[in-house]
Amino acid sequence: MVIQTKIPVLDFSSEDLKPGTGSWFSMCKEVSHALEEYGCFVVELGHKVSLQLHNNIFDAVGELFDFPIETKQKITYEKPVHGYVSSGLHERMVIDKATMPEETQKLTNIFWPNGNDRFREIANSFVKLMADLDKMVTRMIFENYGVEKYYDSHIESTTHTFAFLKYKEPQNTGTNTGLKNHTDNYFTSIIHQNSVKGLEIKTKHGEWIGFDPSPSTFVFLAADALQVYGFVFGAFEGVWVECHGWLLAWVLVSSVGCGCGCCGGSVAVDIGGCRGLKVTSDFAGVGES
Repeated sequence: MVIQTKIPVLDFSSEDLKPGTGSWFSMCKEVSHALEEYGCFVVELGHKVSLQLHNNIFDAVGELFDFPIETKQKITYEKPVHGYVSSGLHERMVIDKATMPEETQKLTNIFWPNGNDRFREIANSFVKLMADLDKMVTRMIFENYGVEKYYDSHIESTTHTFAFLKYKEPQNTGTNTGLKNHTDNYFTSIIHQNSVKGLEIKTKHGEWIGFDPSPSTFVFLAADALQVYGFVFGAFEGVWVECHGWLLAWVLVSSVGCGCGCCGGSVAVDIGGCRGLKVTSDFAGVGES
């Protein structure tokens, strides 16, 4: 059962939130405290993400999932579970090196051989927005714990992987089944979703916290590779799809290409039916280096 505790909401909408300012130092502390206690927080970007932009990005990803499965299966990578994967209640498309425009172009060409500038531009701009947010928060974390001298080298070795996710409306079976919940094995992840309620976070105290999405909010999560530094808590995450609607999400994950074997990824997802059915699906490999 989800209790009334709320995921911390931090306001990043101010134009004055710049390195070296008082508001920046204050936010560094708030970010770190939220990650220490919850392993995550909600980012409020306000006017920086308009309702039109929010609608455009989900119209765009909706178009992708509407294509025949034969087309979607053309998204392939050598890495396991990258590309297109469909399993029961969910579909996903995982795009490696997502911040490189040529990767978006490759994806666009698969679905629209004659090109689709609108989709390509929307995807590029939104991936950049999420990657910039990831870099900003990561810098705040490094600065707060006094390891800012390592920030530049960390970013240089960071790879961003992008996933489009679609959770289908589950059938109400009246039973409870599931796999063990997981934390994520990469460094960080950022989630932006449509209006269908779904995301839940399990805290270090064993509490499941619900999330009410809005067009201008994102969820930032610390994953296992960040937890290794000993500063923060790596949250368990899940998705509870209500008995109406389809949950769509854009997910950006960062991993450090160190070749150490700890930079793989898994996304643990709880998918619940109308009366609390929870099914956990393992997305091992998302964000793997």
